[in-house]
Amino acid sequence: PIAPNLVWAIATFKRAAAELNSEFGLYENQNFSGAVYSGEAIAQAIMLAADELINGRLQLSETATPLTPNAARQQEAIINHLLVQRANSHLAISADSDVQPVTVPQHLNIHQSVGANYPAAICLAAVRYCETIQAELETLRHKMVEMSKIVAGHQQRLEQAKVPLQLLPLVSETNQPPPFAPRFIATLSRLTGFALTQTPDDEPQQKTADFVHLNSTLRTLAQDILRHIKALALSPEQQQINALLHMSLPPTLGNDLTIILASENSLPQQETLLPLIAQQLFHTCELVAHSLFTLNQLFNTVTE
Repeated sequence: PIAPNLVWAIATFKRAAAELNSEFGLYENQNFSGAVYSGEAIAQAIMLAADELINGRLQLSETATPLTPNAARQQEAIINHLLVQRANSHLAISADSDVQPVTVPQHLNIHQSVGANYPAAICLAAVRYCETIQAELETLRHKMVEMSKIVAGHQQRLEQAKVPLQLLPLVSETNQPPPFAPRFIATLSRLTGFALTQTPDDEPQQKTADFVHLNSTLRTLAQDILRHIKALALSPEQQQINALLHMSLPPTLGNDLTIILASENSLPQQETLLPLIAQQLFHTCELVAHSLFTLNQLFNTVTE
């Protein structure tokens, strides 16, 4: 399955693009047998559908393997198909109707085809994972006085790894209005609550190094925190569950190796391997976030 935060990132891209395309008057009215669907109504339908996917009220039923040559575009196509269906339903159009006011080429991919901006989508998803992990670290820091300095150090290192990911390597598309790119970044920042900017480097190669660094930071974080917790005086139940958490760490080593090897390929091969890099990175993020959440549940009776 496509990582939840990657679905969220792509849907957020589509939502922001629909908002700006509407403001710039880029959605034309659609006329079907006398029924007119205004560009504004189409934009509102797309934004509503995207909001439902962003907020988890709309779920994907299709999956895409990251090992195929066109995996990034397949993932986008699955999300586009769902958004188009849902947007048309908001315009009171049934899925089997020949009338389709909202389409992928005319609406979903105008000025925001994620194919060219897949590295930026990975960055946005990774920033969201970092925010979740930082929140769990903050909870752990307050619950375990013995670990406060250790956790604070990892919080700082994770923040340092996150900052480069907030520089989105957006690729400007042809016929894009001049103010579109900065407005798009500003809209993404407003929708996500993250302080995002655009990097002048539109090549994904630099970002793969950021993905390697983040995965390594997370792996070290998990190893170090669990190692220190193991040295504490734990109840038998806590020791048993802590041992299970240690068993979740080996996959992060495999993810680390996969990401490093994939990032060492030539640029065209890196572009093909980006969905695999993303899958392994997000797997590490989910393992670490789940481990920290479980630890917080274990030590929920420990307070300052």
